[in-house]
Amino acid sequence: MTEIKALTVPKWGMAMEEGTLVNWLVAEGDRVNPGDPVAEIESSKIVNVLESQYPGVVRRRLQAVDETLPVGALVAVIADADIPESVIDAFIADFKIADAVIEMQAGPATETSAKAATPQTATGNITVVPERLKQGGDDSNVNASPHARRLAQELGINLNNIAGSGRHGRVSVDDIEQAIIAAGGSLGKAPVTIAEEAAYDEIPFTGMRQTIARRLQEAKQTAPHYRLNVEVEVDALLALRETINQAAGQSQSKVSLNDLLLKACALALMRAPECNVQFVDNVIRRFRHADIALAVAIEGGLITPVLRRAETKSVTEIAAESRALVEKARTGTLAKEDYEGGSFTVSNLGMYGVHSFDAIINPPQCAILAVGAARPAVVARDGAPAVATVIALSLSLDHRIIDGATGARWLKALTEIIRSPSALNT
Repeated sequence: MTEIKALTVPKWGMAMEEGTLVNWLVAEGDRVNPGDPVAEIESSKIVNVLESQYPGVVRRRLQAVDETLPVGALVAVIADADIPESVIDAFIADFKIADAVIEMQAGPATETSAKAATPQTATGNITVVPERLKQGGDDSNVNASPHARRLAQELGINLNNIAGSGRHGRVSVDDIEQAIIAAGGSLGKAPVTIAEEAAYDEIPFTGMRQTIARRLQEAKQTAPHYRLNVEVEVDALLALRETINQAAGQSQSKVSLNDLLLKACALALMRAPECNVQFVDNVIRRFRHADIALAVAIEGGLITPVLRRAETKSVTEIAAESRALVEKARTGTLAKEDYEGGSFTVSNLGMYGVHSFDAIINPPQCAILAVGAARPAVVARDGAPAVATVIALSLSLDHRIIDGATGARWLKALTEIIRSPSALNT
């Protein structure tokens, strides 16, 4: 290999704009071959592995863990060991993100020819920070990476004085170093300081949490939510679950109450298809099948893998497929097709003992069902008190698309199926 190669943040999916580097899998100086894992990058709640597309030596790792990077950002440089450092420096200085924005399926990352240059560095025994970079008011709202903020605090720099070169003006460590040099200071070893124990831990706002925040804020701001609430007896559903599991024996995974509810929701969507919709670009998409998204809590956030054509599947098939999706979600191995789309979402917090709650719609869907815990309650039966097992259901709807009567019809269909669930055992 005679040229320097760039490893950049790939565009995994049409909607991807940025990703967060969560882990390096190689060190500088390591030799890699095509297909070798280099780093883990989180985007849209999924951790993907960035693989090398070239043979060579990892000459530079350009980004720090927890850095959020735009698609096309330079992550690492691959080159032969005998290429001078000055040439590597020139390659990095000349690199342009616009040249590197690619689809993963489109082929290798953009190559840039190397040019010889003399790297500009400032050295010294200690970093000297000009006084004017330390002055200013509260800088807590400045968009800066966690590493940049820590460095600024250590050096006494006010981030209001630093021009950020990252996405949306985000300040990086490099921006701080460049500002020090431009202001007449010098770079060297940071002064050793003895810091007091912090009163709190600063937790980076990961790419997953940014995606969740953006989507749910959009949903609350654009979709006029309203909710329909019912309590329904589930003793017949529990009896059916027992029958199915006894018949299955040890031959397959046990069916849960949630599996039965997923099938019931799918059948209800077939009876009231006006709720089986998305709203995209002022067009209502009415789905022919119940593609139900499952809200799954994972470390650091939430993801919604999709159970496709749920109305066509048996409860045991739903049980096996939903468990597989949950496992893939929690191990970060979901493929894009596992979580994109969906016509309706079910969020169940019953396993945490939550009796009832309201859920935010997952756009572009127009409805989400919140399921509480099954619990004993006193109910009226034939004019007398009796004890039954009940669950609280809260249906959140987008009033732009689904009117109250329409949502009520769907909820009525669901409760009828739950109370007389023989249709589920198919």
